[in-house]
Amino acid sequence: MTDFGHKHIAYFGGIEQTLVREERIAGYLSALDKLDGVRPIVWPCEKTMRSGVEAIAAPRHQHPEVTGIVCNGDVVALGACFGLIRSNLKPGHDFSVVGFDDIEDAAVSTPGLSTMAINPKKLGTRLAEILLDRMRTPELPVRQFEHSATLVARGTSGPVPDH
Repeated sequence: MTDFGHKHIAYFGGIEQTLVREERIAGYLSALDKLDGVRPIVWPCEKTMRSGVEAIAAPRHQHPEVTGIVCNGDVVALGACFGLIRSNLKPGHDFSVVGFDDIEDAAVSTPGLSTMAINPKKLGTRLAEILLDRMRTPELPVRQFEHSATLVARGTSGPVPDH
């Protein structure tokens, strides 16, 4: 979103203190650190579409400077988009939304949901390789690997609105 000129971006979704959510928030905070004078806003809501629909209004009203949100998952992001549409706002034009996971519904929604894709097939293949190696050689040391996400830009992200 920063490539589109957004400086005030909130993090939206999730209420549990899971490692995945904490790492996603850490990534959000790290990205905002690169922007001068920007205050992070982490807005919790349950990981459901209904919660995204119902919760999107509150951060927009309490933080009118926010022009976009990064969501903990695509389901919440899709709900947030529906909530914007119910408020007569167009995702990607009036307010930018980015999800995480690249679920199938992200590609077929209207507008298409911009999302961070994790390529579950590649991740599953890598995890299977590690498991098979461990089964063949149980004394192998514990291994960790990082699986980066890739931005899939679709219709819900765009430039900062003029209004």
